[in-house]
Amino acid sequence: MMKDVMLDLETIGIGRDAAVVQVAAVRFDPFLQVEGFAGLGAISTPEGSFNRRVSLMSPDLGSIDGPTLRFWLDQPERTRQQVFEHEGSKELRTVLGEFAEWYRGAERCWACPPGFDVRILNEAYKRLGFEKSPIHFRHERDFRTLRWIGNNLKVAEPEFVGKEHDALDDAHHQAGWAIQVLQRIHGRLPA
Repeated sequence: MMKDVMLDLETIGIGRDAAVVQVAAVRFDPFLQVEGFAGLGAISTPEGSFNRRVSLMSPDLGSIDGPTLRFWLDQPERTRQQVFEHEGSKELRTVLGEFAEWYRGAERCWACPPGFDVRILNEAYKRLGFEKSPIHFRHERDFRTLRWIGNNLKVAEPEFVGKEHDALDDAHHQAGWAIQVLQRIHGRLPA
């Protein structure tokens, strides 16, 4: 099982108690050698990823702040629909329970930065009365810092594939970039 997780949230707030509207994560292994492929590293398939939309009608959704709401309202219609039209969305409590189950066995949780995504997720677990968050503080890894290191090592950002401001697409993109940077740091990706 892949032990690294790239987490991304979409929220309608920036405080600790921000309203979470999407929780997405992918598992990855920066050094996995896949038979039949020349490169190193692997990211979970869409079926092995975690992607849940949270119903805006969820009790204890969290706080919505004006500037973040304005940000979403200023986005193109397609992007707004991702946030505000939640066909198949679930209550936050259900999403958190499902994420805790999915996350089991992970050893590192990368986020950009963990002081935002992990902090908000941990606060949601606490607010909804869960015994604890599945993400232990020792698991937290900072993708923003890793990205900065990669830029200094001249590791090019991979092309973004997917929809802008979609947490699953962001998580996939960030995991792919993390793999390249970690391989460069460990001397497995040529300069």
